[in-house]
Amino acid sequence: MARGGFRPGAGRPRGAKNRTTAELAKWVSVAIGDDLASKLTSIAEDPKIECEIRLEAMRRLSGLLLGRIVVSSGSREVTA
Repeated sequence: MARGGFRPGAGRPRGAKNRTTAELAKWVSVAIGDDLASKLTSIAEDPKIECEIRLEAMRRLSGLLLGRIVVSSGSREVTA
């Protein structure tokens, strides 16, 4: 039976990026465009790129263009 509790060296290292974020960063570095928005747009529109990466690019692009939507106490606020 598994035992709980603290184990030194166990778990995800602090500051480690997940696979999708690391792969998106790789695609952004080689994407065509002058700024981040145009690079994310070109990644999101490229059918040769894996769907998961394209969706992540769309999510980041929407946050970049619209700001972050924070939901608290039943009300919505848009913060930049």
